[in-house]
Amino acid sequence: ADIQSKRTGGIIVETLDDANVPTRFHDILIESNVITTVRNQGIVAAGNRVNMSDYPNTTAWHARKATQVIIRGNTISDVTKNALILRLADSTGLVEHNVCFNTATLDTGNTMFTASCDGSVFQYNEGYSNNATARDGSLYDADLRSTGIIFQYSYSHDNGHGLFWQYPSSSGPNSNIIVRYNVSRNDRGNIFAFSGDAGGASTSLIHNNVVYLPPGSTNLIIDARSGNHTYTFANNIFYLEGQGVGYDTAGHAATVDSNVFYGAHPATEPSDARKITADPKLVSPGSGGIGLSTLAGYQLQSGSPCIKTGATMYVPSPGPYDLFGNSISLSSGLDIGVHQSSYLPPGSGPSFATLFLGQTADSDADGDGVAALIEYLLGGSTNGNDMAKLPQPVYQGNTLSLTVVERVNDPKITTVGEVCGDLTSWSSSGVSRSLDPDQTGVPAGFARATYAASVGSASKSFIRIRVNLAP
Repeated sequence: ADIQSKRTGGIIVETLDDANVPTRFHDILIESNVITTVRNQGIVAAGNRVNMSDYPNTTAWHARKATQVIIRGNTISDVTKNALILRLADSTGLVEHNVCFNTATLDTGNTMFTASCDGSVFQYNEGYSNNATARDGSLYDADLRSTGIIFQYSYSHDNGHGLFWQYPSSSGPNSNIIVRYNVSRNDRGNIFAFSGDAGGASTSLIHNNVVYLPPGSTNLIIDARSGNHTYTFANNIFYLEGQGVGYDTAGHAATVDSNVFYGAHPATEPSDARKITADPKLVSPGSGGIGLSTLAGYQLQSGSPCIKTGATMYVPSPGPYDLFGNSISLSSGLDIGVHQSSYLPPGSGPSFATLFLGQTADSDADGDGVAALIEYLLGGSTNGNDMAKLPQPVYQGNTLSLTVVERVNDPKITTVGEVCGDLTSWSSSGVSRSLDPDQTGVPAGFARATYAASVGSASKSFIRIRVNLAP
């Protein structure tokens, strides 16, 4: 009975009896624990053995609600069902920076879910290797009687299903659920699933997420399993290399606007009056490993069609930051995807010709030894010494690299890293460019990037950045 009622696991917080005296929890902190190899759940807070089915903001719910519940920085693995359950929490509930993997090893179950919660926030969590198959198996689940829940800034990958599962109860709708600024990579099942009890209803806003599926994928991106669901998909990027993917929105009130559908285009692809089908120009789509720090490949490159083309009418409050900590201001335009870039829309940015009037690419008006085009790339000028802005090579672990703060708001400027062993036979083969996940202190219109190449144990190796200016 305890297993069926989800009362066994690593850490369980619950009220045993409040029949005579109203009893609830306040100020719970579950932090920095390692929980592994347990039957049923990793963490459950805060349950109630008398009744866990109160609908949010009713009198009974207020008598039982848990306040200031924080579950942070835990590692949960090898659990037979769910990694983490939040119950009866209000808007002070916070679940963040947890890593959960190898879950649902014996029973089906989503990695994290809410029940009878209102306004709680889940963020900066990672979930992978959920083993559920037929149902559940997602990173997040807004389960029975969930209202106002926010799932944001998180990373779902290699799970039995996908990023989000919606499951309302017939006793009241799951209303105003928000799913934003998350990455789903290589998830194997239904990325966004909508089901529920008979008569259950929900409303969801799903915006500014990135879904990447590799070749050979046969997933349903949206799965209308059951229930009376109303949802909006806006400003998401669906980067689909698997030709067997599909969508099912049958019977649901779906609004789909200003999304990128790139790669596979099944017949079931939903109608979107402002859809973009061009390459979104992600830095490295499909990249990523263990940890949110591996997601820089889902940032936008200069010239991306996603820049400042996001719909704002559905997201009057998109959140203060994107996945990478960049500030969001609707007044300056909203990008599509998880990266709010500092780039200007293609064709509207500065140019070498206007900022360096009368100069040629290789001129050196100030005599500092730095060509004008390089000064433009590095944010320098033609009337000062810009030698200090030049990047210095670093050799470490057989890798030679250059890290530079470079202009990214002019689509006519392109760069490529090159290496050689003799200062003559330069080649870009094997040279990578990656954006630093931390862009703190970098001016608007610029980005900190690293060019790197493995050079082995060669006696001499050189690296450079070649800059090209289109007409």
